[in-house]
Amino acid sequence: MASNPLFGVERRGFDHIPEAERSMTIRQTAFFWVGTNANLFFVSIGVIAIEFGLAVWEALVAVVLGTSLFVAVAVASIGGVRSGLPTMTFTRAAFGSRGNLPNGVLTWAALVSFEAINCIFGVFALLALMSELGWEDPGAAGKVVATLLVLGTSAAIAIYGHATMVYLQRFFAVALTLVLALVLAYSVGGVDWTATANGHLSN
Repeated sequence: MASNPLFGVERRGFDHIPEAERSMTIRQTAFFWVGTNANLFFVSIGVIAIEFGLAVWEALVAVVLGTSLFVAVAVASIGGVRSGLPTMTFTRAAFGSRGNLPNGVLTWAALVSFEAINCIFGVFALLALMSELGWEDPGAAGKVVATLLVLGTSAAIAIYGHATMVYLQRFFAVALTLVLALVLAYSVGGVDWTATANGHLSN
């Protein structure tokens, strides 16, 4: 019986994944990572860069340069893939259990922050959708409903695990990338590339 069936509870965690159960192709990983990275978290990074006083074009250059550092992350992840282990588990081979503790703590903090920020964005998006659908003032009740929906969906996908996530990411990757491309096409003509947070963007 497969340890990670589609829409079934995943039975593996940080343990070794047997060769027979490594079913992803390179094309599938492309959809997976596009869906993972095409989200509003990275929009917030751009906003933070502008808040630091950079112009729009300078913030874009900073984001592109910062994102290019993920090449190092990709190279460092190869060992984990070849060994059939999650990267955090694989790094114990180099640092040992205690030496790997700082990596684990920093990764945990980054993941919690990442999830919290994305959940907040999800709640705000649902509140905006509620208003568009006729619930003019969702208020506290709307926030509770939106929070439960976001957290419930996140928990369900986590329980169903990797195979389900990979399957769903194909649709989310295409839909979200299309939406972001449409937003870019709609707004790019009115962008003031020299604006800063202390100028036009603060009005």
